[in-house]
Amino acid sequence: MDAHRPDVLENSSEDGKILGGRRRRAAGVSYEGVSLGPHALSMVSPTMKAVVDAVWVVWSIGASIYDYLHTSAMEERIHALESAITIHQCVIGALSASLVLLFTYILLRKR
Repeated sequence: MDAHRPDVLENSSEDGKILGGRRRRAAGVSYEGVSLGPHALSMVSPTMKAVVDAVWVVWSIGASIYDYLHTSAMEERIHALESAITIHQCVIGALSASLVLLFTYILLRKR
């Protein structure tokens, strides 16, 4: 496939990283015995790398803010639910106590 690219070595015995079934050299690229260095065949300009890094930073900050806001909103909802559960527990407790008192009154009245 990539036989025309000197940085991709298929079925090579040289040490390198295996990516997608291919071996890539970790350090630099040599083409017909001439060492070209690690960045010789880089297709991405330094400006583009800086733009990608800047976009990544902005995206990360935005994602963190989004997560914080949604986590805060979720915590508020959880707190509201806890309050509602506490109120329901108190009502159930009061009704249970009233039921026990009613049965006690009925049983004692019949005697």
